[in-house]
Amino acid sequence: MIKKYYDEALKQKPLIETYDKGDAFKEYTGDIFTCLGWGDVAGLGLLSLLLKADDSELVCFARERILKEADRLCKNATTNGFGLCMLKENFIWGSNMELLKYLMVLTVANELKPSTEFVNTITSGLDYLLGCNSNDVSYVTGNGEKAYKNPHLRPTAVDDIDEPWPGLVSGGPNTGLQDEQAQKLPKDTAPMKCYLDHVDCYSLNEITIYWNSPLVFVMAGLLK
Repeated sequence: MIKKYYDEALKQKPLIETYDKGDAFKEYTGDIFTCLGWGDVAGLGLLSLLLKADDSELVCFARERILKEADRLCKNATTNGFGLCMLKENFIWGSNMELLKYLMVLTVANELKPSTEFVNTITSGLDYLLGCNSNDVSYVTGNGEKAYKNPHLRPTAVDDIDEPWPGLVSGGPNTGLQDEQAQKLPKDTAPMKCYLDHVDCYSLNEITIYWNSPLVFVMAGLLK
């Protein structure tokens, strides 16, 4: 049975490579095989391969792609004043999830090949999320003196308690500015500044479980 799934994965690999090279609109940047999004999920399969302690073709491929992507992210970080591994085109709807997915890649890479550079880039990403950013705001409710307070989440917005439920990761800056409140920002606003802490900002302040889960993954990697 295991061989059956392995052989099927080998068949899928060239199909994914063909899709990556095609002209269709892509939701991701970087290596498709390390994608951990809701729409592009090849990275999840890659992580499962890394649980195998062998040197088969696919496992070696998985290690190589993770490390290569981690190197790309570290290079990006050297061009950013906050040491952030994000490019301007990464500030989309749920940009904080984009960041945390990248930090997951770096966390796994650091398990495969421990590196101070990987750890520093992960730490800079968490610093950004918790307040070391151009908006001077922590994107996790209840964490930090300047944590955002108005997530787009109806239960906590109407519970007659001033403080929001703690531990919610905000979607964060988004150059798309898809809601009416967000569109009050000037269109030439810098990507990292495209943020408002307003309950109606569903394109900036939405929260989801799959934005919180990568934060748990990354923190667990640092604290183990």
